[in-house]
Amino acid sequence: MDNENIKKQIQYSRMYRHIEPNKRNMLLSGFLCIVPLCLIVLFYYPQITMFISNIAMYILEPIFPPNTLTIESSIFLKWFGPVYYLTLPSRFPSIWFIWINLLITLIALFLLSFAVKTRPLTIFLSISLWVHVCSAIFFTFIPQFFPYDATIYSDLYIKQQVGIYFFVPIIIGVPVALLPINFLKSWATIIFCSLYAFVFGIVRYVTFMFILSKISLIYMASLFFSFGPFIDFLYLVCIYSLVARNISGNINRDEKVWRW
Repeated sequence: MDNENIKKQIQYSRMYRHIEPNKRNMLLSGFLCIVPLCLIVLFYYPQITMFISNIAMYILEPIFPPNTLTIESSIFLKWFGPVYYLTLPSRFPSIWFIWINLLITLIALFLLSFAVKTRPLTIFLSISLWVHVCSAIFFTFIPQFFPYDATIYSDLYIKQQVGIYFFVPIIIGVPVALLPINFLKSWATIIFCSLYAFVFGIVRYVTFMFILSKISLIYMASLFFSFGPFIDFLYLVCIYSLVARNISGNINRDEKVWRW
């Protein structure tokens, strides 16, 4: 008798179940949060990039000789105006600096498999170190063909950042809007991610410009491939995971949100 009652409580397999989208939440999040944030970036990115450049200049100017740093502009989207970026000197690595970096990186790669047991972190660090190895080899043999300097990368970084600011509300907003949470939580998550991306982008910009101008251009490849847009993707996934985990308990208990 007890066995029959237990069988009656068995639910459908979780393999094919999915959450029923909250259409009202999707519409509210889209039209009242995602679209307005994207339009703000699209129409006001000249003012945004000028603000970022002024902050970077204010922070970095004391460590450079007078009148070294300036703010210039370049065309980005023709109909919406230019972007503004910081111009600053570059520092090419000496041959001894390159060899020291190469030696340290190779030793780190050798020790990595013994010191780090977390496989995802091992993969990330390995890729980052191998990128730096390639950069060191390039600067050893053909440094004269390196096509970038700190100012060019400054321009590219600002344009990249405008793209990140535009797509962050979409990338985080659409998945969050599909979750069975109310509009206010979705709105707060999207706004938080957008503000986080904005502040993080400024801090990273100042840090990158300091490294490339005061330490060496040899780190440019590693900064872009390992700590550029890839990091933005990681923190967006992390924030979404925290939001989903926070509501997972209620979802599991509420069978009404699931469809098979």
